[in-house]
Amino acid sequence: MAGSPCESPSSFVMAHLAYAVIGAAYLWPWNVMLAAGPLVFKQLEGYPGLQANYSSSVMTANTVVNIVVTIYLASRPTNFANRVTYGLLVTGAVFLVLALSCIIELPPPVRFTLILGFVAANTIGVSVVQNGILAIAQRITGGAHMRSLLIGQSVAGVVPPILSLAVGSTTISPAFIGLLFLSATALALLAIRLLRHDNMIEHIELSQGEGQKLPPWDVLKRMNNDMYYPALAIILGFGITLSYPVFANNVSSSNTPLRIFAPLTHLVWNVGDLLGRVMCQYRPNLTIKSEKLLLPYAWSRGIFVILLIFLARAGNPVDLVYELLQFLFGITNGHLITSAVSVARDCVEETLHSAAGGLIGFYIAVGLLLGSLGSFVTISLL
Repeated sequence: MAGSPCESPSSFVMAHLAYAVIGAAYLWPWNVMLAAGPLVFKQLEGYPGLQANYSSSVMTANTVVNIVVTIYLASRPTNFANRVTYGLLVTGAVFLVLALSCIIELPPPVRFTLILGFVAANTIGVSVVQNGILAIAQRITGGAHMRSLLIGQSVAGVVPPILSLAVGSTTISPAFIGLLFLSATALALLAIRLLRHDNMIEHIELSQGEGQKLPPWDVLKRMNNDMYYPALAIILGFGITLSYPVFANNVSSSNTPLRIFAPLTHLVWNVGDLLGRVMCQYRPNLTIKSEKLLLPYAWSRGIFVILLIFLARAGNPVDLVYELLQFLFGITNGHLITSAVSVARDCVEETLHSAAGGLIGFYIAVGLLLGSLGSFVTISLL
């Protein structure tokens, strides 16, 4: 792995590629579900309540299951590589079944309920992957691979809306969404293959047994205190960010059909998010190093939500202004989260890096839960 004096260039590239693909694999399903939003919206015609609350319901199901699984896993010692593998297998299986469901006609309430069930099942797999890979990246490989993981997540946000735009001139069909669902299965299998690459597994196995057990309560409390500012920044960051899918799926344009405008907004936001993360990867001097600056930065991003609500309530927004706000909303998310995760790792001693990865996963889950619940309020204000 990178960081080892005798590591070959090919091993260095393979390690970063593995982390990027794993990062993409466990966020790809979420973004595929967002890409399927316009089709699901059409399938729920005649049920305006289900249509309006689709995005928020999916996010809530996702985050509630995420936080429950994260808490459960925190006290379960394990082989982290196996944990990541099992989680990816669950995700792949769920989206294989979802792809098959695209060819079945179902009443809207039944489809809505099934989607929430599939989301919950997928979240179990994603939470297991996140718990394992964060522990591996924090304890074993360090900040460089953590940033590769974050960049992979961001790439997973960019590609699905590009594919949706590519077919946006026509109505997005169940067959197209089914292929997107199958791509989530394929990506999960590719991630497993890269994870099981000999060099990567050897490096992981050398560290098995270290940091697997939950530290004593007093140690966890001290760690939480040490990571106070980056932890709150992560929670606030994700809490505020989760309003973006609500705007993307519910705000229409006077000039562009929703089937194009929605994926375009997802793309603009995710390109910004990717740029923010890449900035921290390749220009480390742009990463926020002071933990006390993270909290006001996180709070300040609430201005984007206020401005987007204002534009939405004023009627069909000016497309350029609206998309510019979404781009800035995305770039500040990528920059904030990458900075906060990097700082959090540096706040604790090296022997606790694996446990820090678990805590970061918990902070992410709390932020996503608060954001998903807050999204219902955002919908009521649109």
